[in-house]
Amino acid sequence: MTEEEARELLPMYADGLLEAARAGELEAVVARVPALKKDLDEMREENALLAEALSPLRPSRSARMRLADAMFDVHRRAEHVANSMPERGWRIFRLGYAFGAVILAILASRNAAVLQPQENTLALYTMLGIFCIGLVFVTGGSLLARLEARVVAAVSKGYSEPSRLEVLTIEIFGMLSIVAAVTLYFFLVGR
Repeated sequence: MTEEEARELLPMYADGLLEAARAGELEAVVARVPALKKDLDEMREENALLAEALSPLRPSRSARMRLADAMFDVHRRAEHVANSMPERGWRIFRLGYAFGAVILAILASRNAAVLQPQENTLALYTMLGIFCIGLVFVTGGSLLARLEARVVAAVSKGYSEPSRLEVLTIEIFGMLSIVAAVTLYFFLVGR
């Protein structure tokens, strides 16, 4: 191999892309010619600097990446559960839940005399508000999800029908709101 051929192959060798036979020939020429050794050292230094500069762009299995993968997996599973849930059975359950919550509220209002309204007015109104919001979310989750999709469409100029998971999330939020209101009520009664 001539010095000129070695100079042409030097970048490939520095990048580790030269096959073993040609690399052996090149190494023999580099050992004889100090100018080629200097060029090779400069190329390796440039490669090291470039690798260091590009390292943040390389995909890694950092904690953030693993967390993002786990969150994606949870979302995929939640979508599967939401899509496989029988619509009619869920509707019966959530409407029964709302009906039971209203019955519980009526029964609890009979014991409202236990609470001193002057001391707990803000807490009572907060509890009532949370309860009413919960009822609206449980009974009208689908309507609220479509309304939200229309508001987002007005801003982003692209309407997409809400997924079953989005509707289910709103309805479950409503159920949790009712549980929070009932918990607040029993906390106030117990005081």
